[in-house]
Amino acid sequence: MNKEKQTRTNKYFKRFFWAVFLFYLLILIKIVLLKDTDLSAVPKFLTGEKKGFRSFNLIPFQTFLNFSRIAGSGNFLWSISNLLGNSLIFLPFGYLLALLKSPKISKRKILFLSALLSLFFETSQYVFYLGSADIDDLLLNVLGAAAGILCFHILSALCRKDLHRIYLISLILGLLSFAGAGAIAYVEFGSRLGLVHYKSSVIGGEDIPKKEPDYTGYFMSGSDRKLRCTSDTDEAFGDPSVINITPETKVFHLSFEKEKTSFHQINTVYKRYSLSQLKSVKKHSKVSAWFVKNGRNADIIVLSDPVNTDSESVKADGASVEKKELNGTVISIGKETFVISKINTYDDKKNGGQIAESTGIHITVKYKKDLKVTVCDAYNQGTKTSYRKGSLKDLKKDRSVLLKGTVKDKIFYAESVTVYIFHK
Repeated sequence: MNKEKQTRTNKYFKRFFWAVFLFYLLILIKIVLLKDTDLSAVPKFLTGEKKGFRSFNLIPFQTFLNFSRIAGSGNFLWSISNLLGNSLIFLPFGYLLALLKSPKISKRKILFLSALLSLFFETSQYVFYLGSADIDDLLLNVLGAAAGILCFHILSALCRKDLHRIYLISLILGLLSFAGAGAIAYVEFGSRLGLVHYKSSVIGGEDIPKKEPDYTGYFMSGSDRKLRCTSDTDEAFGDPSVINITPETKVFHLSFEKEKTSFHQINTVYKRYSLSQLKSVKKHSKVSAWFVKNGRNADIIVLSDPVNTDSESVKADGASVEKKELNGTVISIGKETFVISKINTYDDKKNGGQIAESTGIHITVKYKKDLKVTVCDAYNQGTKTSYRKGSLKDLKKDRSVLLKGTVKDKIFYAESVTVYIFHK
């Protein structure tokens, strides 16, 4: 290719990449500012007619500490994806400006521009109730832009600063990155970004009654004649029940399975169990039962996967003392005692995340004046949290609590409590 033709081609490449940069900025606005709302709702946010949630954090590295705590609780991939995501979305910003920059624009100016854009996003999220303003997000964004500049200079060195070759390789890498990012966005974040909607269908559920079950509880033991159940996964608080089984009783196992041909379809599947299989049902499997009219014999039983319990046994003073964690909502407060409505939390196998389920079980909690109180301030629907030392004054009606302590005669003796305060 002669020099004149190459110069003309490079000029077209530059125009093309400016168009790509503008398109990228639009995508960035959607991802950062409009991830939880539609474009049509923006005027309502700007005028204050509609408000979402917002939070504010000016303490550096707070997000890193929270994510390390979340990662330690078993959500490692989720925490890493959030940290890397804030950097990766700004990597194209640094790369494209380094590719398109004039001699007057230095690396420092590109980083300064990335900081300004990030500051605009964080401020807009807070002012217009579009999300959380976080200094850590700004730091990660600038870090991502710096990584983009570094990537460009590595490519430039490999291409020996041949601009035409740099443009060609950038085009190929851009197409591959766009395809990969698009696939990840579609599969992992498509529902949140409004790109797709989850579909669901029921398989094998023709015999399942439409009405609410007559009994719900948790499996303890069973045979082809009866099931022994409890009203709660924690036997210390649950009430025992017996469900009679006859040869006419139909038993199903409920599971949620992803459709192999679709990333965004989860099927509700009911599989028929034989009565002989009841001996091998896992403890704490969830039980839903519909009885025959005017009787205690089961007509239909649905079993689903067991949920996790939050208790553990430790040795103390030579005896086995059951240390427990207990979630609930405060419903009344007295002198050195309060009552909670117990809440069970478990993994949502259908939609992901966790489900908090009220049990309707009221538990009396007793404590001493030196009770250790921690306050968890939760923002952004609980995705961003910060912890601080609290006091008994933070224990108020309708607040969610996490208790640690022991149980005796269905009374919980609290040794520590975390009080959750949710901020809009």
